[in-house]
Amino acid sequence: MTDPDLEITTDDNGVVRSILFHDGPMRAFFAAYPELVLLDATYKLTNVRMPVYVLLCIGANGESEVVGIFLTTHEDSATLQELFGQFKAKNPRWTDIRTVMTDKDMAERDAVRQQLPDVSLLLCLFHVLRAMGREVTTSKMNLSDNQRAAALSSLQKLAYAKSESDYNSLRADLHANCPASVSQYFEANWHPCRSEWVLYWQRQNVTFGERTNNRMESINRRFKAVIKTSSSLPKFFRDLVHTLNCMRQERTHAALTVTDKVKVHLRPLDAVQVEYFNFLTPFAYSLFLKQMKLADASTQDALPVDVSADACPCGYTDTLGLPCWHMLAHRKSQGNSFTVTGIWPRWMKSTMLTNCQTQRASNVNGSHPAPAVHQQHRALTTSEKFQRCKRVGQNLVSLACEGGTDLFRIRMAALERLQLIWEWNGTAVITEEVS
Repeated sequence: MTDPDLEITTDDNGVVRSILFHDGPMRAFFAAYPELVLLDATYKLTNVRMPVYVLLCIGANGESEVVGIFLTTHEDSATLQELFGQFKAKNPRWTDIRTVMTDKDMAERDAVRQQLPDVSLLLCLFHVLRAMGREVTTSKMNLSDNQRAAALSSLQKLAYAKSESDYNSLRADLHANCPASVSQYFEANWHPCRSEWVLYWQRQNVTFGERTNNRMESINRRFKAVIKTSSSLPKFFRDLVHTLNCMRQERTHAALTVTDKVKVHLRPLDAVQVEYFNFLTPFAYSLFLKQMKLADASTQDALPVDVSADACPCGYTDTLGLPCWHMLAHRKSQGNSFTVTGIWPRWMKSTMLTNCQTQRASNVNGSHPAPAVHQQHRALTTSEKFQRCKRVGQNLVSLACEGGTDLFRIRMAALERLQLIWEWNGTAVITEEVS
């Protein structure tokens, strides 16, 4: 096997240091959509206390796809750099990564900077605001409740600053109206890295409109719904492969629906809208339609002076890979019709279907095909387990209440004994005795 799915690194004593899980469909998806990578870690999935780092990319129809998984025993920069090096070796298109979004974990960020020096490193806004909330407290900074609320409000406004002058004005207000402890904390921790979390500077990078790792949190919830906490490594990887297979089937179904299902429009589209609808993926078209509506409602005076049909200084095209409403309004004033200028190939419906076929082929012809999920062996979610137990439990309650008081006490004692055994994580064996 020349390209294994698992790459295991050990120390001099043969103890496992890290594991990289990376299969054919992951490589195919990353090769198609490498521009933005979301990175985060989840914990408590394995019984060897190895955190699970997940790399996520966004596809043509707005879908999330896992493109790499790291397990490590040490969460230090050197180990993560080694794993990123292995990931790069398997993915020649790593040079096309434009942006990586993480939380404020210093080891992760240092590893990304060392292995991907030319990418833009951004901070997840949710983690930024949560970190601020944990530090700007009444006890740590000797603030009153009102002072803390005002300080957090000022910090949040800074995160949504739409221009550099707006940011500077809000920063001045923060220094003027907040206690010195808050100002010092902001200057030491957040002002130096403002380009990584403030809206104005984030818009200058490829983000596809993402400012948080909420997509990652959704993936982690799906993992935890199937993978039992503190699983052994064999069981972890078995359940992981099952989960990834289900997610890929959902993505394939969504892609095929784009061509096989006829969409009913509540309002008829004009000729230009029809052409764009047939050309773009549904996700891209929904974004494009918003810009078209803004262009229709705008006036020529509202456009930047240096806007043209093919370029605009607002940065929307650089962020999402679609023309902004300024460009669309300018095209409309010039009488332009349908054009693909300003649209990245990743948003084309034809490109999405081609990539989907490539990814399906990689799943079939990969060096280590994932096992199929059979219904009788599929891991049940917590909700499914609860519903099954609920039905049996209701019947047990009814049966326990039937008969006389003596029989009820016998059955109740049996249930209480079973409850005690299960609370101690034991196994009960039932012998049948019919009276």
